[in-house]
Amino acid sequence: MTTTTSGVIAPFAAAVDAGTPFVMVSSAYYSKIDPDRPALFSPTIIRTLLRSRLGFDGVVISDDVGNARQLAAWTPAQRATTFIGAGGDMILTARTGTLPEMVAAVRSKAASDPTFAAKVDAASLRVLRAKEDAGLLDPRITPTGRFSPYLVGRVQAWLGTPQTRTWDAATIRSLQYRVGAATTGRWDAASVGALQDYLGIARSGSKGWDSRTVTQLQRYLTTQL
Repeated sequence: MTTTTSGVIAPFAAAVDAGTPFVMVSSAYYSKIDPDRPALFSPTIIRTLLRSRLGFDGVVISDDVGNARQLAAWTPAQRATTFIGAGGDMILTARTGTLPEMVAAVRSKAASDPTFAAKVDAASLRVLRAKEDAGLLDPRITPTGRFSPYLVGRVQAWLGTPQTRTWDAATIRSLQYRVGAATTGRWDAASVGALQDYLGIARSGSKGWDSRTVTQLQRYLTTQL
């Protein structure tokens, strides 16, 4: 019997700690956690256990909502809105013919329910960030202030180095050389300061990637690539 302290939770915790961008939630019932709802409709499982307790901030994907017998009591429209309302992000269905009904339901509820609309916006942002990290968005760089593998790849393109999208010592040394910092291969306060000088913004004393510096770098790269 699965509970919030069961050993079967450990692999999920390890995956979250390792930075997995996606977690799929099944349509099964876990009666010791939430006896009233299948997992993919359960705020207790998605928001409390997965997001709050395990600290997952990536994309929550539903198991198939089209053929699952456990979901027979819910219409396709209800399946879509209930999953997002519980904290889910990306809906998977094997019955593509129900997609128009689900999309219409989400749009309709978002138009009349500000709380639900905020959840839709948050889900959309998480999906877009995952696409950005995977290099699936338009090459134009949006100034989000967020340091990501996609941004590393664009920095590497600007530097003329292999686009591995990995923030490794070779990339750091190349960027340090470009901005006039000591080429140590370690990104530190001196490197950040040199980059801020290069970008024409005030030094912050930060030792890492703060939002202001990342945003300015993103804006600069849009003029260079």
